[in-house]
Amino acid sequence: MFYFYNSKTGEKYYSKQDLLWNKYSLSDLEINFGLGFDSIDWTKEPVESLKELRKQRAQQLRDTYSYLVLYYGGGSDSSTVLNSFLDNNIKLDEIVVVRSSDTDHPTVDGKYALYTLKKKNYSGKLTIVDIFYEKIKEYYSKQAWAAFRYNGTGNINVFFRTTLPVLEQLGFTPIIDRPSNIAHINGQSCPIINKIDNKYYLTFSSSVIGGSTLNTWCEPFYLTPNFPKLICKESHILVKYWKEHFPASKRILESDHVETGIFKKLIRDEWLPSLSPPKGLGDLNNMFNKDTEGGSILLNYTLKDNKEVFNLWKDSTAKVLINESRYASKGLKARLLQLNKKIYICDA
Repeated sequence: MFYFYNSKTGEKYYSKQDLLWNKYSLSDLEINFGLGFDSIDWTKEPVESLKELRKQRAQQLRDTYSYLVLYYGGGSDSSTVLNSFLDNNIKLDEIVVVRSSDTDHPTVDGKYALYTLKKKNYSGKLTIVDIFYEKIKEYYSKQAWAAFRYNGTGNINVFFRTTLPVLEQLGFTPIIDRPSNIAHINGQSCPIINKIDNKYYLTFSSSVIGGSTLNTWCEPFYLTPNFPKLICKESHILVKYWKEHFPASKRILESDHVETGIFKKLIRDEWLPSLSPPKGLGDLNNMFNKDTEGGSILLNYTLKDNKEVFNLWKDSTAKVLINESRYASKGLKARLLQLNKKIYICDA
């Protein structure tokens, strides 16, 4: 469980939105990343293969929870998680596909996710959550981003990258009783690695806390203190490649190599450039730019039939950014950067 907390009062804040709504001294603000990350020597690459570590992680989840739900979009992150269960005959109790049939983009309308599930011969319980224009209009017209803490920053993609408890509370899907000991499993993007003073560090960013895949309902498959060896292995694989091919690079970020898919080819099972899942982009200009992946999906989705949805989204997102900028002037943004967890991997 990742969260911000007040070191003096013990009060917990589960997203940046929570921080914007509460009063505290910035000097008292801390982050809980979980003690498990301190349980291994990060300078030593695990001897197990990636596939073996994924198998162990899948089995750990099966042994820990009575009910496992995987949120599946058909992209390389969630497909690798799915393979970790199917290839090792480890049971998943349910797969959830969130889609919208209001658009014909294959990663948004669910066609590709459902196609790959059929191709992989998945025969377990499948829940399809349909999100339509009318519900999204209702969400943004009520400015629900300000009333619900787990929705990130108003990004339309949050509806396709979130868990059933959130979708149920927002009214997107009916409430269905499931076992209380349940894991809502999400696949996250690849590790973030920075080179500082000729040393490589794995970075856990405060910006991810409270997002659609790292909130109070979520059980991350890769980024978890319950099994740090997996992300440790991924980090060493990426660093070794970068030291050989990009020795002058100061950062190792997936978003810088989306077109070539370097990350996916190194530490994921599958990569399809034309069908990679939509990325949540914080830059408002990129989200309105038809030449970017996120922008093209957003514009395709919201302008195809209904400009009202687009305008409501733009309005609510702009308000969030304005609200955040006010607090940034008080030092919150700088303080959050200070709280990023950096783990030493090796020398350059």
